[in-house]
Amino acid sequence: MINMFTDIKELSKDKMFLLLNIKDFNDKGFENVFQNLSKKQKLDFEKFELSQEAKNYRCQRNVKCKGIDFRNLPEHFDNHILNDLVLCYRDNLIWLSVSELFTHEQLRQVFDKDIELQYKEEESRKAAMTEEEKAKEAAIWKKIREDSEPKFYGNMGEPETPEEFKRKYGYDPRGAEYNKEE
Repeated sequence: MINMFTDIKELSKDKMFLLLNIKDFNDKGFENVFQNLSKKQKLDFEKFELSQEAKNYRCQRNVKCKGIDFRNLPEHFDNHILNDLVLCYRDNLIWLSVSELFTHEQLRQVFDKDIELQYKEEESRKAAMTEEEKAKEAAIWKKIREDSEPKFYGNMGEPETPEEFKRKYGYDPRGAEYNKEE
């Protein structure tokens, strides 16, 4: 976590919010980070911490973290806490400040719950679609499935380099000038 604050002269707003979260949720992490800040950064943060912007942010953030005590996390979470933890997980500034406090098993519970909620959200989205929207989406997926020339997306289940792509599919994804025989 300290690495995020080294080699910067001035703390950005996001870094200020992150530092505020670390202070509120992760005592050890805050001590480690704060001692490595410059005098100016420390003063800037202390001033920011007292600002109305910081107070407003804390109020909004605390809605997501409803009563979660990150200093005393149970080994197994109930459904209610997991739902709140997923909201924290989806907020990068909160999650960066607390993720190191979780065990591997606790992280697995949060990640699994996030996946479960994503599936439910997708099902709800599909259920709320009109017939016209469903037809448009079906047409898009049909076009993707019927595409005779697969696209190059890097290392997303595809070859890592254009050369590997060419060996696998028989043509270079960069264009005709690269497809000439060598």
